[in-house]
Amino acid sequence: MRKTTMRLLVALALVAGVVACGSDDEPAPAADTGASDAAVAAAEAEAAEAQAQADAAAAEASAAQAEADAAEAEAKEAADAAAIAEAEAAAAAAALAAAEAEGAAVAELEAELAAAQEAAAAAEAEAEAAAAAAEEAAAEQAAAAPSEIDVAMLVVGTKEEGWYATFIDSVNRVSASNKYGITINLEILEGIQFVEGERVIRDLAQTGEYEIIVGHSTYVDGVAANKADFPDTLFVYSGSGNDDHDGGDNAYWIDVFIHEPAYLAGIIAGMTTQTNRISGVAAYPFPNVNAPLNAFVDGARSVNPDIEVAGVTYIESWFDPATASAAAEAQIANGSDVIYAERFGPFAAAEDAGNVRAVGHFTDQLSLSPVVLTSAVAQWDTAFSDVLDAWYDYTVHGVPYNSPPQRIVYQSMVDDGSSLGAIAGDVPADVVAAVEAARVAILSGELVVPLKFDAFE
Repeated sequence: MRKTTMRLLVALALVAGVVACGSDDEPAPAADTGASDAAVAAAEAEAAEAQAQADAAAAEASAAQAEADAAEAEAKEAADAAAIAEAEAAAAAAALAAAEAEGAAVAELEAELAAAQEAAAAAEAEAEAAAAAAEEAAAEQAAAAPSEIDVAMLVVGTKEEGWYATFIDSVNRVSASNKYGITINLEILEGIQFVEGERVIRDLAQTGEYEIIVGHSTYVDGVAANKADFPDTLFVYSGSGNDDHDGGDNAYWIDVFIHEPAYLAGIIAGMTTQTNRISGVAAYPFPNVNAPLNAFVDGARSVNPDIEVAGVTYIESWFDPATASAAAEAQIANGSDVIYAERFGPFAAAEDAGNVRAVGHFTDQLSLSPVVLTSAVAQWDTAFSDVLDAWYDYTVHGVPYNSPPQRIVYQSMVDDGSSLGAIAGDVPADVVAAVEAARVAILSGELVVPLKFDAFE
């Protein structure tokens, strides 16, 4: 294409030269004119040829460009196809690997499941064997376990006296509950003075007939003298006033406090008294005797700040109704019209006075006399049930007796150590409501009745 262009330029130059020659004033010869035309024609023809060649070259270049573009497109398409194919191959490989991994995981899980099922079957078989062995052991134990127990109880006065009566009631309730399937045979020995305690306790223990021997704390010397000689016998004594002796081993020292129901009884006394003077008759100035007396006065004063104490008399005996009645008569003469009867005797004096009421102690004594307003009741059910547990564990399971040396006290209504007895039908409804409100407050902990062990002067 470059040669064609050169030729065209040469032809144009020749034409220009001819024209220049003809510009002189003198006309050119005719022959020369013909030569010029021929040259022009030749140049034009050559230019036309050159143009044709240029057009052909341009068409050739355009075709080559189209061919190059097509080749490039084809190459790109091939590259895209290769990439797609490579990606598809990678995806297929990944899918294959995942499938292989999933297959391995499934196989592993199946193996683990089989192992777990095998272990579960073995554990179930072991559990069944253990259950069968336990049932067999329980059956053997039940066959060997005692079906009854003999309990002896020493009483200073009579079994009707409040302290003993409430304990007897509790033993009977525990027996009726059929705990451990055991029948409790209770033998009561009345009129045993504390100086006879050591001999009587030894005599009972030597018979071997009684698994448990029970007595008041006044018999503590007798228990202390005998417990080591009879390690298979369980000794139980209750109450306070003998702090120089400890329990321990096969001697259980138990006690209950009834100050909370005594406080409730005091509310009744404080709201029903006509003279604002109340009093009490008790045995000894021992802590668990003083506590309910103090609570009785506190309860009365909680609703009646004008309350005065006409007297508290300690008769120095656990059972002397005549002396207790005489003490009540003296208090009545001093203006008392509600008496806390910690001992038997004051009911008769109140009945004789005709306008005096009384509060019972230890047992629910409402049925004993029309003068009774209510009673502060001791409950030994939980305490004796715990004692029975100790005996059963020792007898059946071989667990040694291991009583704590200190007194075991069930000291509140929440502990099931006490309760308020039935209230007389002639007590006004507002008084009953006040008592119930205080009872609920005590059980919830909102009202705390203080334990006061000091004796009245």
